[in-house]
Amino acid sequence: MSLGTENGPNLRGFLEEAPDALFIHDLSGRILDANRVACESLGYTRSELLSMTVFDFSIKIDRDSAPARWKSISPGTTVSRSGIHRRHDGSLFPVEVRLGFYPMGDSGVIIALARDVSLVQKTREALLRQIRINRALSEVNQAIIRMEEEDRLFPTVCEVAVSFGGMTLAYVAVNDERSLRLKIHQIVGSGQEYLKDIVFSSDPALPEGHGPAGTCFRENRIVIVNDFQKDPLTAPWHDRASLFGWGSSGTFPIARGGRPFAVLGVYHPEKEAFDPEILRLLDEMSRDISFALDNFDRDRERREAILKVADNERRFRAYFDGALMGIVALSPDGHFQEANDSFCRLTGYPREKILSLNWEDLEYPDDISLVRERLLKIGRGEIDSDVVDSRFLHQNGEVLHVHAAIKAIRKTSGNMDSFVVNIEDVTGKKKSQETIWRQANFDMLTGLPNRFMFFDRLRQEIMMAHREHFSLALLFIDLDRFKEVNDTMGHSLGDKLLVEASSRIVSCLRESDTVSRFGGDEFTAVLSRLPGGDPVEGVAEKILNHLSEPFSLSGTQESVFISASIGITLYPSDGDDAEKLLQNADQAMYVAKNAGRNRFAYFTSALQEKAQLRLMMHNELRNALDRSELILYFQPIVDFATKRMVKAEALLRWNHPKRGLILPAEFISLAEETGLIVGIGNFVFRESVRWMMRWAAILPPDFQMSVNMSAVQFESRKPLVEEWLSVLEASGLSGKNIAIEITESLLMGIGSAVTEKLLAFARNGIQVSIDDFGTGYSSLAYLRKFHIDTLKIDQSFVRNLEVNEESRILSEGIVILAHKLGLDVVAEGVETQGQFDFLSSIGCNYAQGFFLSRPLSAGLFEEYLRTLPS
Repeated sequence: MSLGTENGPNLRGFLEEAPDALFIHDLSGRILDANRVACESLGYTRSELLSMTVFDFSIKIDRDSAPARWKSISPGTTVSRSGIHRRHDGSLFPVEVRLGFYPMGDSGVIIALARDVSLVQKTREALLRQIRINRALSEVNQAIIRMEEEDRLFPTVCEVAVSFGGMTLAYVAVNDERSLRLKIHQIVGSGQEYLKDIVFSSDPALPEGHGPAGTCFRENRIVIVNDFQKDPLTAPWHDRASLFGWGSSGTFPIARGGRPFAVLGVYHPEKEAFDPEILRLLDEMSRDISFALDNFDRDRERREAILKVADNERRFRAYFDGALMGIVALSPDGHFQEANDSFCRLTGYPREKILSLNWEDLEYPDDISLVRERLLKIGRGEIDSDVVDSRFLHQNGEVLHVHAAIKAIRKTSGNMDSFVVNIEDVTGKKKSQETIWRQANFDMLTGLPNRFMFFDRLRQEIMMAHREHFSLALLFIDLDRFKEVNDTMGHSLGDKLLVEASSRIVSCLRESDTVSRFGGDEFTAVLSRLPGGDPVEGVAEKILNHLSEPFSLSGTQESVFISASIGITLYPSDGDDAEKLLQNADQAMYVAKNAGRNRFAYFTSALQEKAQLRLMMHNELRNALDRSELILYFQPIVDFATKRMVKAEALLRWNHPKRGLILPAEFISLAEETGLIVGIGNFVFRESVRWMMRWAAILPPDFQMSVNMSAVQFESRKPLVEEWLSVLEASGLSGKNIAIEITESLLMGIGSAVTEKLLAFARNGIQVSIDDFGTGYSSLAYLRKFHIDTLKIDQSFVRNLEVNEESRILSEGIVILAHKLGLDVVAEGVETQGQFDFLSSIGCNYAQGFFLSRPLSAGLFEEYLRTLPS
């Protein structure tokens, strides 16, 4: 059948221009004719179509059943069908087909009009997709509105992305700031096994950190992968993704508080799966998540703020009501608006009464104007706060000292709202401060100014004397023999004596003069504005006379007698500052004491020179050890019986670089006073042991070296004995090779620390010798108690043996006494044959002195040792 033959040229021309494709085919499906639109829609020429059947391009027609369906169409009617046509290039497109059956010949033909409905279908699908997207966004927004806990946020979003967004798999991963891992918090959809044990990272140092998730998080942007298997961003996951057939993916940033927080990731099996609508949906969903997270945070912060306000209110009430310090609120005119319990306890008034009062009702009358002025200044805005010390009247009339801190509370307009006042009761503190001030400035025993107050008063008197051109005197008063009284009668009676002595001193001075207890049994007196003549000497004599009178102390039946030594210095002739004057007076006092006590002495220039020399020597002595200026000399000690040297005494010398060899008498007392003797004594012991070790081969096995020890060394808290014993043990010497020489006076008033040191020496075989015996007051009990081994007769007795009968008797008595006690005796200072013969005749054990040998340097002593018979 031909369109031109059957119906004429006009009909064909009309059908050729029809907007739909026209096909004519028989009941076997063979194409009999087709118009231009049919050729263009399928991409074939007419001649090509005329050689084809409808089954070659219409893919939804069943070849077996189609002829029967076509034949069943009633002539003159049409039926509509949906179909899909295949173009010459193999592409498919949807069509709507209207079919009509026209009987012709033995069978008939089918006329089919096919309309391409691709655009219509796309429009419909786009509309449906838009509806689905809007529904998805609506679902998300409604879920967010309904959601009370953020735990449901991530599951909901993932479900919407899969259910309404057409995604196969969706997840949310949150960044861990410590590990920089993007940890998956929620997964929805199929293919979840893909995400099992997978690593997403925000760390740019890791390969995984440059994938879609890491890039999206760090750069805060959407990352779309249109071909998952070829995109370099997904390279670490290509093999794994191929098992699940991912064609494309999308990753969307989620912020929280304006900062990157998490990512939303989705997967789709098709490439290029993300058209603008889907992108908009997922982008808006990620933004909605960010909004929801911020909203949750704001809501949580709001709830926390409400709770915090409530907690703060409770804490404030607890603090306000439980504060130990009084707290009140005052209106601008000073009326009480609030008061806590502490303030009520402080004033003695109940809260109800206080709230009916004004601040000035409780203020001490003399302080009202002061506090009123401060409140007015704060109220006017001249200052914002202030602190004031004032007084309150307690309900019972007692005066309270208070420390008040006042602060203004203002409205937003700047006008005064109220005053808040913290009130501290400082009544007890005031009393304590007065007590502390007295303790810091006054002697608690005598009530006199102490050393600190004395210096303050003296400096003030010096400034006044300088300004008004008058002179003053400073007296340094030291009680003689007070230590003996204190040790003998006890500290309690000693304190009573000090109190009485201070009273007597004060009675000798004018009210304008200052007397202080400087320390122990020392007093100072400042005589100001001295008149003409020499009144100072009269005052000093008066003090000496008053103190020499007997003291009748309660608790004792006999009177106690003391005296005093007074040093006097004058301003401005002797010095112009407090420290200088005190130093002068102290030196003058020692002159008086050394002159026989119970007298006074004036400071002189000679004393100053002596003090300066002493200071210089102290400074030089301090460095003498470090400069190796201290050396040892050794003096032999001979056995009377054998006439052989069996002992030696180590004697210290100071080889001064300018003054030459200085004997101990010139510097040992200074070393003891300054504490340097401890280090020097250790040096002497170590050096003695060192030389003994050097001479071990030429010394007799039982040879003994004597080392002097000062009382100051014994009283030192340093581990002296332990250190010496350690040195001795390291040397390999026996304790019997060492003897310690102490003075007789050390045994008087001996303490437990000294006792333990002496016993420690004895336990380790070190002998103890009493030097200068006969000049002190030690008793036989002391000699027994401390395991003394040797007595050394003082050379003052030995020196007079040939001319003084009393010295011979005393020396013989010491030898007899010592031998009775099992002690050996050494006579020191033996200088003549006569002295030597007498001491030998009375049985003295050992002799030491110039008659036998002078002290020798270490080198000469070694030569001396080598001359001795073996």
